[in-house]
Amino acid sequence: RIQIIQDLGLGSGPPVEWVIGGAWLAVALFGVAVLGAQQAHNYKFRWGGKDDSKGPKLLWFTCRIGCKLMSELLFVTVFVSLIQALDCRQIASEYRLDADPTVICWRGFHLFQAVMSGVVTLFYAYLSLRVLRVGGDIEHIFVDWSVTVAKLGSILYLNGNSGKTLGQMLSN
Repeated sequence: RIQIIQDLGLGSGPPVEWVIGGAWLAVALFGVAVLGAQQAHNYKFRWGGKDDSKGPKLLWFTCRIGCKLMSELLFVTVFVSLIQALDCRQIASEYRLDADPTVICWRGFHLFQAVMSGVVTLFYAYLSLRVLRVGGDIEHIFVDWSVTVAKLGSILYLNGNSGKTLGQMLSN
């Protein structure tokens, strides 16, 4: 199919950097939607007495629909776009990005792109599983960001190995 598209002069699609960047943006908006839905739900039910404003309800409904779309319908598309930065194959003596063979893997910008894609993929899978676990009813999700950041910090601390380089830690 790609050859037919190229023969028609339409190209094979947008540059890989744009696809991966778009996936990063989609996941960031997904995280904001989960947080926004949680805050709007709390506001809607905490202050829902006499002041029956439509703003928080509309925000909650919009975030809820967006989260369901991102975690169910668009999961495979976004996930494949994210891991595209990690899909390298060996050509001659060096590894090249499968989606764009002009990019040499694990050097320069690709290293940053691959690391960020890995982190964003883990975050996306975590949030998607949380949304799927509650059946899309994101009002039942509570993410304690202080605990999440503390756990991540303790993992990165690597049991007191701070001050050592990554190479020193891996060699032990």
